[in-house]
Amino acid sequence: MQQVYFIVGGGKTKIGISISPEKRLAEFRVGSPASLTIAYAAEGAHILEHKIWTYLAARHSHGEWFHGEVDPLEAAAIVACARDNEVRGVPARVANQGEIPRCSCHEKPMRWSKSARRRGGGYWRCAVYA
Repeated sequence: MQQVYFIVGGGKTKIGISISPEKRLAEFRVGSPASLTIAYAAEGAHILEHKIWTYLAARHSHGEWFHGEVDPLEAAAIVACARDNEVRGVPARVANQGEIPRCSCHEKPMRWSKSARRRGGGYWRCAVYA
């Protein structure tokens, strides 16, 4: 079973997926001058990982690395927000009819994100991390 993990150290956070986050951590420790630890890991796949990257886009450093060390509570909130606040298959026109869903973790209106991979596809996402 794949897990989304948050590895922190050296003022950065790596967000990725792996069947064994502990093995990934060991691989990263070999070449890292910073002390690295797993801040958080949760069941998830590529879709969840990419939504988390989208939420943290403003903090993107390079590759799968982001500026700042995410603490476990923040990581848990980000994962919960990414999981709970996606409503697939809802057409963008719903937003024009005043039926915008609200984020359960921030109580703010969500934003429609178009999927670049499929025409007409998309999902609702938390506006706080937009």
